[in-house]
Amino acid sequence: MARRRKGLSLSAPKVATWLICVILGAVGVLGALGKIQGLVDYSFWLVTAGWGLLVLATALEGL
Repeated sequence: MARRRKGLSLSAPKVATWLICVILGAVGVLGALGKIQGLVDYSFWLVTAGWGLLVLATALEGL
């Protein structure tokens, strides 16, 4: 009988979730570089939200 490993089971995120994460990260980087003036103050949080969503999507199956 196969043994199941205890711990975190990772899975690939869905394509739509991955694209949302990439868009959030790209907009955050563009804001940090000053290319999008209205988002300069929020650039850190946009990148953080993109990475956080990507981590959750990898850790939770079906996201």
